[in-house]
Amino acid sequence: MAATATYQPHNWQSTEGNLEFHYTFDKSTENVIEVRPWLGLNFIWPTYGEYLNLFYPSFSVRLEERFLWYQERGTEESKSRARFRVSTRFPLNNEQLESGTYYLLFLAEVYVPLNGEAREVSARKRRFQGGLGYVVAQDLRIELEYVLMRQQNTYTNSFETSSNVVWLALRNYF
Repeated sequence: MAATATYQPHNWQSTEGNLEFHYTFDKSTENVIEVRPWLGLNFIWPTYGEYLNLFYPSFSVRLEERFLWYQERGTEESKSRARFRVSTRFPLNNEQLESGTYYLLFLAEVYVPLNGEAREVSARKRRFQGGLGYVVAQDLRIELEYVLMRQQNTYTNSFETSSNVVWLALRNYF
């Protein structure tokens, strides 16, 4: 469960704040309750397809404070981490994302602990995402995406592939 607020004073920058609540069921280790407030800054290069046919390449940084309660042990801890993300879209048959445009999308994200690793199966993450999209109308897009995520298991101290996901997304922009 989450609640997000976004403020965009310029077309090249936005600020986000969020409060998330998580409950992780994990038979191999232990169940965890987590409350995670975070603040993020997004920097967007409003290119409109002018350079290398990139459409809105962006860089984001997010600072998260994580409050974790371990159910079996009855202990708690607080950890901070940063998330860095780069993403863009490449229009294939038009210079802008307008009706009838096919485009490729790309996203890479890494999670970096700031004050030590949390005890969990998915502490430090690396995510890569790519796909093909189609603009149905100015406010409606369809995307077929592939996500590969690797995460560090702090119980075994190893990186493991945790997600190989293909999904179909229908995006409506208001």
